Amino acid sequence: MAGYSSHHLEAFVDVVRRKSFSSVARNRGLTPSSIARQINALEEELGVTLFIRSTRTLVPTEAGRLLYERSEQILDDLEQAKNAAKSLRDDVRGCVRLSCWPTFAKRCVLPHLPQLLKQYPELRVDLDLSERLHAPALGRTDLVVRMGELTSSSLRASPLGVQRSAIAASPTYVNQHGMPATLADFSSHRLIDKRHTARFMGWRTLLGDSRATLEQTVLQTDDLEAQVEACKAGLGLIFLPTWAFQENARRGELLLIPVDGLEQHSSAEIHLLRNPGKLTASIDAFSRFLRMCVAPHLA
Repeated sequence: MAGYSSHHLEAFVDVVRRKSFSSVARNRGLTPSSIARQINALEEELGVTLFIRSTRTLVPTEAGRLLYERSEQILDDLEQAKNAAKSLRDDVRGCVRLSCWPTFAKRCVLPHLPQLLKQYPELRVDLDLSERLHAPALGRTDLVVRMGELTSSSLRASPLGVQRSAIAASPTYVNQHGMPATLADFSSHRLIDKRHTARFMGWRTLLGDSRATLEQTVLQTDDLEAQVEACKAGLGLIFLPTWAFQENARRGELLLIPVDGLEQHSSAEIHLLRNPGKLTASIDAFSRFLRMCVAPHLA
């Protein structure tokens, strides 16, 4: 029933009941020809004739009677669905508390918040932007975004997607130092790294936690935006999730460096965690919003 408007189906039901285009038109404040066009559109979509028409009578065909029997239930189901959606919208209010990485929130969440708050004007958002992502059960947090492998937990986890990490450098750096092609080539390059390396991020994931790797590292910081800015300035190479610098790459400020053997180190799942208690309308709406707005950044 997706090819035409529900208004066409409602008009059809009214015509069956009133046995007249004119009567339905007067009731709806339309012209008889407008009602006729809606019925014609419905017949064209279904590929059947719904009425036997004459100057004195308007009788449903066998197909028309069958559609009428089903239409009342379809319209009733549609009305219930509309009411349920309206009820959900009406209940989306109050504060939702989200904890996630600062750069992830700034790149993937905050740009889309105006759209969410326009849809739900009574909703409020409390963002805990911290590298220290505590479990919701330990604080007043409703939702937590986590990257990488999950440890066993009583928290409910649902996937948000898979992030891909890549190596990038500024055009200035590549002009001065060349472009590496294999992991072995990085022994002669300057690196920008995280202070506390996660298993899915940071040069030590690729090159090992050796003295040589530390000596190549010209800057360590857990602020991913600072890493990106340092990379843009030509300070060295970064190995980060693409969502952290994809806009810079699109603008030509950074160059992606394809490297053989990188694939096995470059992906990690992103999960959304919440307490296993009651799923409120606000938390449900915010969870669906996160899935919608994060997806384009992981493509």
